Amino acid sequence: MSSLIWPYKCKVPIFQCTEDDDPFDCVSFGDRKRFYMKSTTMAVRSYEGILDVTHAKSSEMTTFVDYSEGCGKFVVSEWINRLDVPFAEVDSFRQDDMTANEIAVLKLWERMYHFYAML
Repeated sequence: MSSLIWPYKCKVPIFQCTEDDDPFDCVSFGDRKRFYMKSTTMAVRSYEGILDVTHAKSSEMTTFVDYSEGCGKFVVSEWINRLDVPFAEVDSFRQDDMTANEIAVLKLWERMYHFYAML
C-alpha cells in the first residue's frame, strides 16, 4: 500500500499488474503509446527510444534503472510495507562504492522528496 501513496498524492496515473506480466508490455493508446514497468524502475536519464532496463548496481548506462536488488544501502524489503517514504532518508543510503545508476536514483529521490514535502 505504501508504494501507492505517493503517485496518488502527486496525481500520477498508475496501473498495477502482477509479476507475471511483462513490465514493458507496450500498448497502443490512440496516437500515444504507454508502457508498463515495475514500481522499482525509474527513468534516470533522457529517453533515447530504447526500453532496456538495468539494475541500479550495474555500470551499464540506460534510461531505465531498476533498484529492486538494492541501491546503495537501500533494501526494498525493509521499506515495502512502510507508510513513510524513503526519499527523506537519502543520505543514509549513500555508500562509497556506488555506481552511476545508484547515484542517479538517489539524486532523483532527493529531488522528489523536496517536491513531495511541498504537497
